[in-house]
Amino acid sequence: MILTRICILYIIDYAITNNLTSFILMQNHCNLVYREEEREMFSILKVCLLFLIARNHSKIPD
Repeated sequence: MILTRICILYIIDYAITNNLTSFILMQNHCNLVYREEEREMFSILKVCLLFLIARNHSKIPD
């Protein structure tokens, strides 16, 4: 829990330092714009050892 908070603070500080838009939570939608933002987040997620959870709402399990 503490590590997650430190990573969030690091992400916000990184964004401010590099003149990027800071964020705390992003929910992915089925939209190409959001998918591009998701790809841009991969590098910072690797630095903080965070993982992306893929979910597909278009398929309903049997």
